[in-house]
Amino acid sequence: WTKAGSVSADATSFSDTGLVSGTEYFYAVCPVVSTSEGAKVESDPIYFIASPKNIKAENIIDGIKITWESSKGALRYVLMRVNNNGDYETLTEINANEPLEFIDTDVIWNESYTYTVKAISSRGESLVSDTSSPLIRIGAMGSANPELYEDGIRVSWVPVSEADAYAVYRNDGSGWVQVNQVTESEYIDKNVKSANISLR
Repeated sequence: WTKAGSVSADATSFSDTGLVSGTEYFYAVCPVVSTSEGAKVESDPIYFIASPKNIKAENIIDGIKITWESSKGALRYVLMRVNNNGDYETLTEINANEPLEFIDTDVIWNESYTYTVKAISSRGESLVSDTSSPLIRIGAMGSANPELYEDGIRVSWVPVSEADAYAVYRNDGSGWVQVNQVTESEYIDKNVKSANISLR
């Protein structure tokens, strides 16, 4: 036995943190008077499986892509969308040996979406995870059209009436980097060598 903590005499519960997912735990409680402890009352075993962490949602062309980190001991995961009234709507179940991602295609432009995940094991399930940050669905826009322009590259696109601004990303082969955010439907990049241009 390892002492997990102590609480005041009027407390009737204790929250244990720092547990290892996929582990069975037993608990015991005893009264304390001065420095003396009474007899321990032991609990039934409880199997702990951690809630999935790092739930992320991002706009992609086909919808909203949701990803999360694995929980040790999980056999599968249940992905849910949090509705406006706070209810959970199950979208899918994904086995633990599959990629931990899902694309929600049943989404509407300019609506906000939030997601949560719970892990399922052979001996129970976790609490639901923290929710993803709310994400407004922004659909794909038309292609970016780059052209040589004086000493740089001019990129133009068809404006989207619902957009507040446009983020311009550049990829020179080493990954995407945001180079600017503009409100017009074009951007002139004068700090380029050989690169691909993308808009988000």
